Amino acid sequence: MKRHEARRKVTMSQEHPSHPFRRDSRGNRLENWRVTNHAGGHRLWLRGTREMADQVTRVAPEYRRVLVPRSVAAHWTHALRSPRAPRDEVARLMKLLSEVITLPFMPSVAGAIALDWYKQPLDEVDPYSWPNTEVGELVHRGKYRFQFHPRLRGRFGLEITSRMCLVIENHPGLRGADVVVNVPGHDSSQVSFGSQLAATVARDTQKPFVKLKTKDPFRLAAKSAHVEQRAKTIRGQFSVPLSLDGQNALIVDDVVHSGESIREAARATLAAGANLVYGLCAVRTRRS
Repeated sequence: MKRHEARRKVTMSQEHPSHPFRRDSRGNRLENWRVTNHAGGHRLWLRGTREMADQVTRVAPEYRRVLVPRSVAAHWTHALRSPRAPRDEVARLMKLLSEVITLPFMPSVAGAIALDWYKQPLDEVDPYSWPNTEVGELVHRGKYRFQFHPRLRGRFGLEITSRMCLVIENHPGLRGADVVVNVPGHDSSQVSFGSQLAATVARDTQKPFVKLKTKDPFRLAAKSAHVEQRAKTIRGQFSVPLSLDGQNALIVDDVVHSGESIREAARATLAAGANLVYGLCAVRTRRS
C-alpha cells in the first residue's frame, strides 16, 4: 500500500458480488462496499463482518444500521444509513478494511486489525510448509531469524512500523488514540520484538508510550501453549503503572495467535481508566 495511493480519493461504487459471504472465524477482509443515494443522504453497503460495521459506526456516529433487504441479502451483509453526504474519510477507511485483516470481536477491544496473515496457504501443502506472506517474512526475520542482530532486527521492525503508521493514518479510530500500549513478551528480562514495534509506533505517531508491567517475570510463550493454556497463563499478568482516565489507547503487538494477550492488555488498560481500546498487530496466524 503506497502512501500516495492511500491518500487519493476513493471511488464509492463497486460491482455486486455473485456468491454469499463466508465469514472466517480467524479474521476477514472487507470483500466489497458501495454507496447509494437515499432520502437526502446515503446508504453504505458492506460485504464483511459485524466488526467492520462496528468500526464505521464508532468513528462516524452519524451512521445508523438498517435491515438489509432480502432481495440483496446474498450480496451485502450490512447496510448503514447516513443523513449526510459521503465523507472521504469513510471511503479511506473502507479501502483500508479491504486490505487489512479485521479480527473477530474481543471483549474490551473496540476493534482489532492485523496487517496481514502470517502464512500464505497452498493447496495440498502441509501448513507447516506454507510460505510466509510479505509482512509475515518481515516478522519472522525481525522476531526470530535476526533476533540477536540489533541492526537487522531494527531494519525489519522499521519496515513493519512504517506500514502500521500508514494504517493508523487512514483509520480514524486508531489515529485518535491518545497513547500507545505494548504487550509484554513472555520473558520480562528481554525487550520483545512486539514491544519494540509499539515503542517505535508511539515515537513515529508522536503519542505517549505506555509500557505495561508484568506480574511474573517469565511465562509460557503463546506459540508453545494450547488455546486453553494461553488464557490461563496470561490472566491477571498485566497492569498499567499510571492513570489513563478518559484516554483512548492503541495496543500494538507483532503476532496475534488466540488474541488472549491483546484481551489481557485491554483489560489492564481499561482498569487504568481508559475509554476505548483498539488493537493493531503485524500478522495473524492461520491456526489459533
